[in-house]
Amino acid sequence: MPFHFPLEGCLRHRRWLEQQAERQLAQSAHAVAVVRVELASLKLGLTQARLDRRTALEENLTGAELHFADWTEVQHQLAVENCGLQLTAAELGLVEQQKAVLGARRERKVVERLRELRWADYEREVARREQQILDDRFLQRRQNQ
Repeated sequence: MPFHFPLEGCLRHRRWLEQQAERQLAQSAHAVAVVRVELASLKLGLTQARLDRRTALEENLTGAELHFADWTEVQHQLAVENCGLQLTAAELGLVEQQKAVLGARRERKVVERLRELRWADYEREVARREQQILDDRFLQRRQNQ
């Protein structure tokens, strides 16, 4: 009699769920990396805006040009703060996805462990039956002699 694990479909589903969670984790990690690159770029832009403003102060510029330099710096600062908030949200999403992967892995391992236990029971039963057959044959030979 071949081995049959009644929860094989459940195990396949658990493996699929774990793979899905791992793919989503990779997407979350990619999203965090993209936001970090964007934040670095914005910080560089802010630094450049501050340098431009200092340069503008040293030159003879009109009030409108100085106001525009100030406004540009403020806009860069707001963009950096907004991107920082996006990074925080993306990192929280990454942490949540890591928890989801761990939960899916734990659930898969539970079903896998149950399968291993059933397989061990099956192997013991097969070994017991084979030994019973050998014992019966031995007894038959002894009776025939």
